Amino acid sequence: MEITPISSWNLNVASLLKNLFFGPGFFVFLLVIAAAWVLLFPKKRRGLFIYLVFVIAMLFFYTSPLPVKTLGHLLIVASQKLEDPSCALSRPVFVVLGGGMSLPNEPSTATLSRLNEAAVVLRELAAKKEGRVVVVSGGPTLPDQDATEAHAGVNYLKMVLGEASSIHTFLEEGRSLNTYQNASYTAELLREKKLPLDIVLVTGGFHMLRSVETFRHAGITVCAHSSPEVRGGRTLSFENAIRTFMVLNEWIGIAAYGLRGWL
Repeated sequence: MEITPISSWNLNVASLLKNLFFGPGFFVFLLVIAAAWVLLFPKKRRGLFIYLVFVIAMLFFYTSPLPVKTLGHLLIVASQKLEDPSCALSRPVFVVLGGGMSLPNEPSTATLSRLNEAAVVLRELAAKKEGRVVVVSGGPTLPDQDATEAHAGVNYLKMVLGEASSIHTFLEEGRSLNTYQNASYTAELLREKKLPLDIVLVTGGFHMLRSVETFRHAGITVCAHSSPEVRGGRTLSFENAIRTFMVLNEWIGIAAYGLRGWL
């Protein structure tokens, strides 16, 4: 059977759907449904109210309003204060935290950003003939899948580093499902391998504050090295929705970890 090359596919429909549902058209679509609801079910106002609350919530996420931008800025400022660019080249162990999987054995955009940031420094160290122990931490985060962020991350680093990967030693911490477990299981792995609890910690800027405090709580000395976060898009965009979710998730995580005594 002959397979049609991707370059010759008709992608007009896919582009139309993406622009509709990941942009302003999404809200036009929702409002059309609301108008139809009023016409077809004039007595079911409670259902319409619930629907409009959903629309407003989605609008909040897709616009990334000023309060969310301020909260995100505070996280980035805190991350920058924790960082010392000089220490990334001197610590014996690198730990890269997973940020999700898109498909089995395929790191998410957030995870790729962290892996690429680590690869820049690891490539520089390889050029100096200085090897490091590199731990990628993250378990099976996709439902009903055994593939781990750690395994996918190590494979990706070896691929992008190429020959430069041979000087480094790669370890997988493939059990953790949250930041607390990232820290606990990584500390356990380092002790088991008789490695120093002195690391360069690579994660996203929003996630850095909680990560550093959690790893320090686990008895690990941390050199923070953040990767770029998702940039906001136009007024209504899917990028804003992702950014809003990440910022709110992080502040909720900080509060929850504080209450549990994990920081």
